[in-house]
Amino acid sequence: MSKSKLYDVLILGGGPAGLTSALVLARLHRTTAIFTAPTYRNDGAAHSHGLLSRDHVPPAELRAQGRNDLERYKTIEFFENSPITSIVRQGSDSRAYFVAKNDSQQEWRGRAVILATGIRDELPDLPGYKENWPESIYQCPVCDGHERYDGPVGILNIEFNSLVSRHMTTTLHFLSQPVGTSVEDSLTRKSNLTLFTNGPLDTSNAAVTEILDICKAYRITVDQRKVVRLEASEDPSKKPGLYVHLEPDGSNSELPTRVFQNFLLHKPRTTPNSPELLSQLGLETASSPFGTYVAFTPPFNATKVPGIFVAGDAGAMHTTLTLALSSAGLAAAGAMQFVNDLDDKIALEALKTKENGSVKEL
Repeated sequence: MSKSKLYDVLILGGGPAGLTSALVLARLHRTTAIFTAPTYRNDGAAHSHGLLSRDHVPPAELRAQGRNDLERYKTIEFFENSPITSIVRQGSDSRAYFVAKNDSQQEWRGRAVILATGIRDELPDLPGYKENWPESIYQCPVCDGHERYDGPVGILNIEFNSLVSRHMTTTLHFLSQPVGTSVEDSLTRKSNLTLFTNGPLDTSNAAVTEILDICKAYRITVDQRKVVRLEASEDPSKKPGLYVHLEPDGSNSELPTRVFQNFLLHKPRTTPNSPELLSQLGLETASSPFGTYVAFTPPFNATKVPGIFVAGDAGAMHTTLTLALSSAGLAAAGAMQFVNDLDDKIALEALKTKENGSVKEL
């Protein structure tokens, strides 16, 4: 790293979003510095899914393949395990740039910044939850689920979310059925799905009654007992998988209090990584039913700070791999246009100076 070097764009994050932004900028011959982190949100996931030509690829392998794609370009530099902790803007007008520093006070300069720092999951305080996340607790049925659909599956509603429950109940019901099952065929047998509500539901709520009616129509089990804890299965014939421990039902002692599930679906709330950095930059966050994300202006994911753009999960209401890659391309386009505007000003200033000099010579 050279303190005198000025990169076109500093990219914070070496996951799929950061790598995609770098690829777009490399194709346009813009220089980038990528700062990777030592850990990734999906480190515990066995495979990534839903990305055409890269379906069922382990996350680390996906990143490695992405980095291989970048090797043919000479405009990209990586700084490994070096998360940026502070960014300040220096200079003014067309010569302005950002100075980024890590914990060791190493610094880099860039004319624009893309935040591809990702998000973190706010896991609930339920015994056994953390130990089973994400191996047997999934937050997305597209990302995971198909490989383990043949058996009992559940939706875990620790805090009842009608939006998630309404759509995920039907989605998981059909995911748990044999491939190609029609709605008519699914109604002829008991569903493999159980909805764990973690306590009695408020049946005066219209959204709740609608979900209960859907469950009744599809013969989905609704278990309204309190969830006590989760336990990873050690049985080789039921591994991976987990057991849901439930409070006894005083009115029905025959109900089991330990129920096996191939997997549970639960979407914990998420929040952007590096909150201190976001606060220092004065960036705002927006809220969704699923958590918070960095607020931006479409179409190119520009934050409220000129020259800073957000890519991937950090700026997404819905967090999927394909959407992260799409937003990364948009952020790269925004950063590119920002740098273009700076270069245009420099070029026009140079032209004006040259023309003024020619006039004086006359």
